Amino acid sequence: MENKSNFILAQFNKENLFYTITFLVCIVVLTINRAVIGFSNILWIADIGTICGILNVINTAKHNVWGLVFNFISSSFIVATAAIQHLWLTVVITTLISLPMLLIGIINWRKNEKNNQSEKNLKTMSKKTLWLITGGLIVVDVIFTVILYYLHGNLFYLDSIVSSCCLIAIILSSKMYLEQFYFFIVGNFAGIIMYFILMLQNTNNLPYVFLFVVDFIVVIVGLINWKHLNKLQNFSKTTKKSE
Repeated sequence: MENKSNFILAQFNKENLFYTITFLVCIVVLTINRAVIGFSNILWIADIGTICGILNVINTAKHNVWGLVFNFISSSFIVATAAIQHLWLTVVITTLISLPMLLIGIINWRKNEKNNQSEKNLKTMSKKTLWLITGGLIVVDVIFTVILYYLHGNLFYLDSIVSSCCLIAIILSSKMYLEQFYFFIVGNFAGIIMYFILMLQNTNNLPYVFLFVVDFIVVIVGLINWKHLNKLQNFSKTTKKSE
C-alpha cells in the first residue's frame, strides 16, 4: 500500500507534474466530449486507443519503454477501430508494419536494459541518413496521397502527411532514434490542421484538435528531453575516453 502511495505522490513531483496534468486534462476533455455527444453509439474502443496514445507520447517524452508499449496497445486499438470503419489502408499498414516494428522495439529496449546498456536506447543518425529518410517520407506520402485520392478519402492530402509521418516516426521509435520526434512534430502539426478543418464541418471533432495540440506540445518537450539525454551520454563517453 505504501509503494502505491509513493508512486502516486511521485507523479506530482516537479519532474512529472507537467505530464500528469496533461494526462488528466486530456481525460477530462474526452469524458466531456462523450457526455455531450452521447455514450450509446460511441466506439469505446477508439477512446481507449486515444488514452493509450496520450500515454504513449508522455512516456516516449520521458524516454521510457512504456512509450513503445502504449504505442503498441494504441496501434492495436487503431486497427480495430479502422476495421470497423472500413479504413483498410490503415488496417494493413498498422498490422503489417507498425505493430511488428513496435514489438521489435520493446524487445530490443528490454534487452539493452538487462545488459545495462541504456545508451543504446537513444541513438542519433547522420544528416545524410536523415535526408535519405526524409526523401523516403516524400515517396511514401505521394503513394498514400494517390491511394487515398482514388479511395475518395476526406482531406486525403493532409491524411497522407499524417499517416506517412507517423509511419516513419514509429519505425524510427522502434530503433530508438531521436529523429523520430521531427516526424512526429510534422505529423501532429498536419493533424491539427486536418482536424481543425474537420471541426468546421462537424464540431464533434473539436476534442481531436485539442488532443493533437497536446501531442504536438508533448512531442516538442520529448525532443528537448532526448537531446538533453544525448548530450549527457556523449559527455559521459568523452569523459570515459579521456580517463
